[in-house]
Amino acid sequence: SCSRLEQMNTKEEDVWSLGQITEAAQQQQKSGGRCCVLLTTGAMNPPHRGHVHMMQVAKEALERKHGLAVLGGFISPSHDLYVGPKCQRLRTAFAAAHHRCDLAELLIRDLDEAVPKEGGMQGEGNGWLHLSRWESDPKHADWPDFPEVIAELSANVGPDILVIYVCGSDLAMKCGLARGISGAGVFVVQRQNDPAIASDPSRCVFGETQQDQALASISSTQIRAALSQKDLGPLALQSQACVDYVLRHRLYGAGT
Repeated sequence: SCSRLEQMNTKEEDVWSLGQITEAAQQQQKSGGRCCVLLTTGAMNPPHRGHVHMMQVAKEALERKHGLAVLGGFISPSHDLYVGPKCQRLRTAFAAAHHRCDLAELLIRDLDEAVPKEGGMQGEGNGWLHLSRWESDPKHADWPDFPEVIAELSANVGPDILVIYVCGSDLAMKCGLARGISGAGVFVVQRQNDPAIASDPSRCVFGETQQDQALASISSTQIRAALSQKDLGPLALQSQACVDYVLRHRLYGAGT
């Protein structure tokens, strides 16, 4: 609830950007609309525009088709204790969480700057999408799986705001998320060649096809493979700021 949000201390607000969401929730309560926040998690090794676009697809569909007010969204890269061993098993390059978070933040910033508004102000591009470093915080003794991240965000926003977990159809099928998530919603973005997930608002299950096939076909695996061959092209299509960051920090074999 709004009162719960107002009681959050500064540290929590820094992690979840709850200050802006409090303001949006207060405005929405006046009109009596249903409120939600979006969350997506994953290795994001590295993050790319497809991760951002998936959140945009979810926001647009939830507001246009289902009448929900999306107060904010959170991109949450996974903990090093999960991503590191996974990359070791796959024998692929790995970037520490603080780098993956910084890259995600650059992509969100690009979204801010890409959408102009009359009078030179930023438009729908942002204000609504944020990075969360809670999941990847090294203080965790073990890596939080996505249900724990959902629960943490739900506890912080309170019972009046629904947390909707946004994911691709590959994860949804693997984890059985089309049946719904207890205490939260799920929004499934259909991947190429995967069966569509039918929306069932009574269970807070929503589905949509990703229309931009160029973005739908992007993968972190492809970007890592290209960088290992000193090919900056796939990453440059994502963000020049990300290219500069990767080269500066010599990530994924680039800049060496």
